[in-house]
Amino acid sequence: NEPGDLDHPLLAAWRNREPWIANRLIVTPHAAFYSPASMRDLRLKSIEVVHAYLAEGRLTNCVNSEYLK
Repeated sequence: NEPGDLDHPLLAAWRNREPWIANRLIVTPHAAFYSPASMRDLRLKSIEVVHAYLAEGRLTNCVNSEYLK
């Protein structure tokens, strides 16, 4: 469902900065459709985004950067 359930326990824990979830949650947008090719693309693009952050500290497609400061 869009928008996501902001009261979901994982999102609530992240929003409340609970230590157990720190650096352990990646939230991705929904997929509009499913196909084997779309799943490969989703995995590849997710890996590229995470790698750019871990290797270079570069955030791409970040929509909430004001909360990361």
